[in-house]
Amino acid sequence: MSEIDYVILGIKVEEKAIFNFNDLYKVMKKWFLENEYEFTEKEYLDIDKKDLSIKWVAEKKIDDYTRFVIEVRLKTKGMKVVTSKHKKSNKGKVSAKFESYLEKDYEDSWETNPLSKFLRSIYDKFALKSKFDQYSGQLKEDTYAVFNETKAYLNLHKF
Repeated sequence: MSEIDYVILGIKVEEKAIFNFNDLYKVMKKWFLENEYEFTEKEYLDIDKKDLSIKWVAEKKIDDYTRFVIEVRLKTKGMKVVTSKHKKSNKGKVSAKFESYLEKDYEDSWETNPLSKFLRSIYDKFALKSKFDQYSGQLKEDTYAVFNETKAYLNLHKF
């Protein structure tokens, strides 16, 4: 089983806003695609068309051993459809929570037996420590970049 090192354990943006949910979705998806992340929607719960809960997982392969993972939990509460400037939009409370982590040995190459698993932990701790520190910094930058992009979109549409 792969090993996970959390880089960001949860940053959240929450706004009451008039926004276009489809545009928010496009802004976030565009960021992930432009930054070479594979974007997957893992969960979509629609509770009476007013409350949504969506979980996205974005993965970026760094090398054969390591990948970046950013999880996004998007929620809406009391969302209503409104018309503004001859365009349909949504009004309500929206929140986006971001978590990110490094996933090491995601192909389980070192999981064949207890000795290789032990050797992997030694290899990670001593031989690759500086490399993982650098990766953690890059992933942190990516997570804050998509967080800030989302926050900027929602702040433009605050009411």
